[in-house]
Amino acid sequence: ASLKAEAEEAARIAAEKARVAAEEARLTKIERTCRDKIRDVIEPDPIKFQTSRSRVRKAARGQLDKVIKIAAACPTVKFRIEGHTDGLGDAGTNLWLSKQRAKAVVEYLVRGGISPDRVRPVGYGKTRPIADNATRAGRALNRRIDFNVELSSE
Repeated sequence: ASLKAEAEEAARIAAEKARVAAEEARLTKIERTCRDKIRDVIEPDPIKFQTSRSRVRKAARGQLDKVIKIAAACPTVKFRIEGHTDGLGDAGTNLWLSKQRAKAVVEYLVRGGISPDRVRPVGYGKTRPIADNATRAGRALNRRIDFNVELSSE
């Protein structure tokens, strides 16, 4: 059973890498630049959430204010705000919670002056972990928001 689980995880990772590569290839230079500038702000200290919570924490507000400035300088670029959860709890609850997290960030961005038609919240629940859900630190990293460019064909 362990070999099967490892093979399934390897297949999931390969599929995710292929999805990301295909999306990257479709970005324009300005979309890539804006996305990368936002990631430069977010990735060193990701926007994280408390367990079972969707409220934007005070610690994240400064980062989101920087994101607002970057997004304002890229008026033609639309963003997909992706919410994620850790692996605890059932899939349905986690999907709902991840959507609430993404909506909370979108609402913050809109209050900061970003047009609502430029930001779309999406929840992925616990389906796209970036760290091990078996550890407290890993679960904390998985309770996050990712910023991606919204491609016109999506």
